[in-house]
Amino acid sequence: MLKLFSVDDHIIEHPKVWTDRLPARYKEVGPHVVFEDGRDQWVWEDTVGPGIANLSTATRALRDKKTANENRVFPQTYAETLPGCFDPKERAKDMFANGVVASVCFPSVPRFGGTQFLSFKDMELADLCVKAYNDFVLDEWCPGGPSGMFVPMTLCQLWDMDAAVKEIKRCVDRGIRAISIPENLVYFGLPSFYTDHWDPIWRTCEEADIAVCMHLATAGNFEAFNPSPEAPYAVFAAVAGASMSQAALLNLILSPVCEKFPNIKIVFSESGIGWLPFAIGRADLVWERYQGAEELDHDFMANDGKVKAPPVKLPKDKPSEIWQRNMYVCQVEEHVGLHFLDYIGADKVLWELDYPHPDTVWPFAQTFTEEVFAAAGLSEEHAEMITHGNAEKLFRWTPAELPELATV
Repeated sequence: MLKLFSVDDHIIEHPKVWTDRLPARYKEVGPHVVFEDGRDQWVWEDTVGPGIANLSTATRALRDKKTANENRVFPQTYAETLPGCFDPKERAKDMFANGVVASVCFPSVPRFGGTQFLSFKDMELADLCVKAYNDFVLDEWCPGGPSGMFVPMTLCQLWDMDAAVKEIKRCVDRGIRAISIPENLVYFGLPSFYTDHWDPIWRTCEEADIAVCMHLATAGNFEAFNPSPEAPYAVFAAVAGASMSQAALLNLILSPVCEKFPNIKIVFSESGIGWLPFAIGRADLVWERYQGAEELDHDFMANDGKVKAPPVKLPKDKPSEIWQRNMYVCQVEEHVGLHFLDYIGADKVLWELDYPHPDTVWPFAQTFTEEVFAAAGLSEEHAEMITHGNAEKLFRWTPAELPELATV
């Protein structure tokens, strides 16, 4: 059995995550679940949030992977949802059954990077909700599984740098190995990564040696990658996969971030890897050709057509050098990208399960992974690096011990 370390899974928060942790005055306006029209619905303040069907989908245990999509479950209530979605003990069983011995989990109700809290009217409530979620992860979710199973990753206050740094440091003291922030925040009305606004977060993460995890589709610019309003969601999922990740990675590589913080570790989750050779090669070419061209007029790129961004010089290091030093990407079922490891770098690729989302290969992680690796002719050394070795070094993490009775 392959030893698997998943760097992208998702917690479906249970209904009491916030009601158990918020002050009494906020229990009715903080995130909580109501049952309406036959489904469980999240609500907060005067906002109707996502239903459970929008947060998770899980394939029930099946006899063979060929029938997986035909039998995929879209639950309407927590009672219908696979327990492993919201119960860490049940999640650990599902992980062990697939040979997964460590898992990095993103939030759901707060959105993957915590941007849901930016929409709150009461920012004191938003601040308390961030802290409550982090306490849930550290006090309940991670300890709820066997030692080493859940890698602690938390959120921060994206709207307040002082509060964010204070919260990150609080969580670092409690053993976190990563924070989750969006891959771009300009679409939320916040400063770009080309400014020094975010430096306190980068500095804190670099000093604490914790990874910054950026999940696909957290930038808030879905319209830019939606080919047509009439297109089914599957079209968006196909187009956005590589496009969003490529835009996010190149944006950061060409920004001043990694030059100012050369030891920062940035992980792009659910990114895929097949697009990297062209993207990095193109970035190197642009880096060479556009030196000194920072003053070129690019008003047409501004959202309102009027505001001109101040010139920012390109980094001193080539994009390919920054990529090799600071960046990591993930693959779950990649039939093309693994053929380019000589260019990408086997030490930069991580494995993910994406439980319980539609892209997941659970409960057939072993079968799918072995098939993909065999088709790519992956060496045993590279297989061990991608399945768990790279992640263990990146997160400074010792995974759980796989029980002898684990089956797939």
